[in-house]
Amino acid sequence: MYTKLLAYEIRSRLVADARSCGAFIAVIAVAAGIVAAGLPGISGSTAMLAYALCALTPAACTIAALADYWKTLYGQRGYFTMSLPISGRVIFWAKITRIVIECLLALALALAVGGILAVASAAAWSDGISLAEYTAGPRSVVAGMPTSTVVIMIAVQIVLSMSWIVQGCAVMSIGAEGRFNHLGFGAPIIGFVLLYIVNQVLSTVGTF
Repeated sequence: MYTKLLAYEIRSRLVADARSCGAFIAVIAVAAGIVAAGLPGISGSTAMLAYALCALTPAACTIAALADYWKTLYGQRGYFTMSLPISGRVIFWAKITRIVIECLLALALALAVGGILAVASAAAWSDGISLAEYTAGPRSVVAGMPTSTVVIMIAVQIVLSMSWIVQGCAVMSIGAEGRFNHLGFGAPIIGFVLLYIVNQVLSTVGTF
């Protein structure tokens, strides 16, 4: 049942995700073209804006996914969700899995596969240097670290980010329960405040 529900979740967001992906690719393609043209006063600012867009895209995807998750808990979509003859645990993890897949794809598209790599390649070509030379500065930050350490640091950061998504969805799910849903949006707000306090306490304890 989990697999079927996950497939439904992916299909339900496929058109919206494809539209967002297409818009992102179009913007990056235009930006890369402007950067490659080497237009004085324009190419540099365009590159900076493109880098900012790439950096913000995964965060925007996460916010949109969480907003969509919220909508599935209230109104007509909420009624449909609550009426499914499936355990709440299966519904929760199917939705979480779809959100994680979306966010990881957005991260890959923005940082590795498309966005930053495309703009950096265009900037390097415009400057008449190789991509390795163009990225020498940023890469020097981790040049003294073993590759395995860098990979572990990136993996830990990704896992930590995904855990925030799980926590956020869990808070919204608890707030949608019958004993709390009369509070409306106030329920998850209270939950997020309590979650923040708990995380801060755990972080403080972890420093000892």
